[in-house]
Amino acid sequence: MSAKINLLPDVRQAKLQDKQRRQLAISVAIGTVLVAAVLLVIGFLVIQGQNVQVSKLSSKITTNKQKVASYPNVKAMLALQAKVAALPALYQQRAIITKLLNTISAVEPPDADFTNLSLTNDSQLVVTAEGKSFMTASRLADALKAANTVTGPGAKASNQPYFTNVQLSAVTLGAGKTGYSVTASVNPGAISGN
Repeated sequence: MSAKINLLPDVRQAKLQDKQRRQLAISVAIGTVLVAAVLLVIGFLVIQGQNVQVSKLSSKITTNKQKVASYPNVKAMLALQAKVAALPALYQQRAIITKLLNTISAVEPPDADFTNLSLTNDSQLVVTAEGKSFMTASRLADALKAANTVTGPGAKASNQPYFTNVQLSAVTLGAGKTGYSVTASVNPGAISGN
């Protein structure tokens, strides 16, 4: 069995323990300062790298701006680009009017002379026409009622009628001509598609 003998006095032992604690505290403080310094240097390098990238991109933007500004008629090209972008919407509107006119011309009686044709925002069709007799006006109203179900391209009894609430009005009798107006609600199928 061995016994531990304390050869140093308690004061000396306390001084050694204090010295070891101070050295440990100093080591931890130095390590913390070194880690903080490394993180600070890394942060500084990252910021400097970003600043370099921003300055390079800014110079590229400036160069490209100057290059674009040097092109003749830049404003005209931009205006043309905006007009080209509007073409699809205009094409869709063209298809609507074309199909409506094709539908009406397919059911129009041969002796009816249209003087005015209008389509309101609430899909009301107003046709003003002249014909030889009241029968012409009546045939036009009946043909509009039958459009897409009995008459017209692709007409089938199971189809939705293109025109509903067809009303013949404003009939005026003149010398050899009958003036009349026909109003109708337009079904979306008459104006949608190609």
